[in-house]
Amino acid sequence: MTDISIPRIFQTDIRNGNTWLIDPPEAPYGRGCPNCGDMKVIYAFYGDGNTFKYPPGLGKPAHFIDGQWRTGETRGLPCPVCAEHKEADFLQRNCGLAGVDLDIRLASFDPLSGKEDALHMAQGILSQVPNPAGMITYFGGYGRGKTHLLKALVNGFRVAGVYATYRKLSDLLAEVREGYDDKASEAAEDILTRYKSLRVLAVDEVDRVSWTPWSREATFRLLDRRYEMQRLTLTILATNADPAKMPSDLEYLGSRMQAGIICEVGGIDMRPAVGIMAERELLEYAP
Repeated sequence: MTDISIPRIFQTDIRNGNTWLIDPPEAPYGRGCPNCGDMKVIYAFYGDGNTFKYPPGLGKPAHFIDGQWRTGETRGLPCPVCAEHKEADFLQRNCGLAGVDLDIRLASFDPLSGKEDALHMAQGILSQVPNPAGMITYFGGYGRGKTHLLKALVNGFRVAGVYATYRKLSDLLAEVREGYDDKASEAAEDILTRYKSLRVLAVDEVDRVSWTPWSREATFRLLDRRYEMQRLTLTILATNADPAKMPSDLEYLGSRMQAGIICEVGGIDMRPAVGIMAERELLEYAP
């Protein structure tokens, strides 16, 4: 998930124990530093070793950490992202894309018959810079270009300086699930909370998940919160299934999708066409 950049001395002290990062707020409305929420400072809490079952009251600063109230002191250092003008690097590192995927743009999406509305919709979505908002769902058969559109939108927002992240739903859930271990069940909640508050979140393959009671609950909590926050955040979903025809146990998911904007990506399967083009290019440049 998000890789918050923190001062090196904090990194060392956190590894040594009894020191915790105080998470900065999300950058308001997509503006300012995506790392520190434009506070210009990253804070860490240094515990003094004393723990309490209840809030200790007036005196030393206290934080509720790992199920206990702890006293200590709060220290702040300059944010290493905005202080060193590394916002673009931060956005790329946290966009969920790498390699050739970073070069995908809407300009390279071929608006073949049945796909024109999907491209027009994507262009409208990207025109919301710097304040994207809403809940959009693309649906259609395999290979119609939904993933291309989601990745192109994430890249478009990224280069415009807006915090945007791409994830397959199965990968997102696996990341949250890994946060549940013997010592840090709160870590999973922190991960889920960050996904809930990202300025732009593109979730692919929404219907390709091994559904369990836990995965359904986690997905509902994530999408319900983003639905509630759609005036301040943008959620872009992609699914092969028609939101109006979801199975009975996923009706809540279809309901949230239908409450937003839905766009079908029709036309032909683009994957064979892409394969033929790649083969032609290889033949053209073959010795």
